[in-house]
Amino acid sequence: MTVTVRKRRATTVLRLRLVREERGFSLREVARFINVSPSTYSLIERGHHPCYPAWRERLERLLNVSSGELLTPVAPETMTDSR
Repeated sequence: MTVTVRKRRATTVLRLRLVREERGFSLREVARFINVSPSTYSLIERGHHPCYPAWRERLERLLNVSSGELLTPVAPETMTDSR
């Protein structure tokens, strides 16, 4: 029996990462602020996990933006690799 594993690739990312990086916050800092694990927050940024209203409100406060700005999809090629 052959098992096929398909990797899920994000075709879009959320503006959330761009705004976080512009404001100078690390992924871990933001995750701690909204009270989620860094891995969960990473999934949120990549659009693979919902950003619940309570989390979104905390993000808006921290980053000083509206949710419309944070959750707007952007093309992956606009992202820069900060590693």
